[in-house]
Amino acid sequence: MAEIAASRDSGMTSRPLVFQCRSCRIIVGDSLSIDSTNERLNSLTLTRVSSLSQSEDITTSTAPDAPDRGSTFQALHCVQCTACLGKVYLTTRPELDSFRGRYTLDTNAICSYELGGGGNAQEDMHVLNGSVETELRTELHKIQGVILSMHERLLALETAGPAH
Repeated sequence: MAEIAASRDSGMTSRPLVFQCRSCRIIVGDSLSIDSTNERLNSLTLTRVSSLSQSEDITTSTAPDAPDRGSTFQALHCVQCTACLGKVYLTTRPELDSFRGRYTLDTNAICSYELGGGGNAQEDMHVLNGSVETELRTELHKIQGVILSMHERLLALETAGPAH
């Protein structure tokens, strides 16, 4: 996530990023709602998220070396795979006050991609590991089959003429 901070600091205009659950790849947010990043917490804080559920349980951070020690929070879980992706802080130490009530995601639990990257799709394929690529290709073939079948049915209905 250092690239996010670097591009903001340098004043570069970058294309939006989409954030996904690292486990199941469901989209959970985007860079248009970034509130802040924090290297000590290894986190990215967003003002809006999707596909996340907020735990009812309230937890207190008690690890002696934790930068958020003493803070209370509710865990954020992916609605698809239930992986814990972050926290919503309820109480914090003064230096973390800006995190309260926001969606703070663990950068190790999410991944991202840049929209509008263009370029060569073959060059971008190296980002996907083999099993994910195979799964995506299988799903794409299924979708293509459904679309072809629907096209054939629609064509048959159009050539049959109006029903009386």
